[in-house]
Amino acid sequence: MEVLIVLVLVGILGALVLPIVGAWLGFGLFLSTSKKAAKLRDELGPWLDERFDGRPVVTHTLTMVEEDVRGEIIEGAAGRGYALTNTIQSGKGPVTLVFEKRGDGSSAV
Repeated sequence: MEVLIVLVLVGILGALVLPIVGAWLGFGLFLSTSKKAAKLRDELGPWLDERFDGRPVVTHTLTMVEEDVRGEIIEGAAGRGYALTNTIQSGKGPVTLVFEKRGDGSSAV
């Protein structure tokens, strides 16, 4: 009987503590992602130059941090002569963006 009471108390405490721990972990992840996204925004020019280097097709899978600056990535690619031609997402997985170079004068064969 005492073992049953202990198990019930452990279950009740677990039910109370688990959401609190989960909330703290989620908040920490949010803060970390926000901080990394702000850093990426500061370094976005060189980051875009590295990826959009003149190749005819650029495919990039967004990280969780890059999701926060997706619009800025698409605008930056457009400023470098690339158009977003496809967005690929499988279920709730990561998003892959496909860009093609515009106006380079070449024709596909």
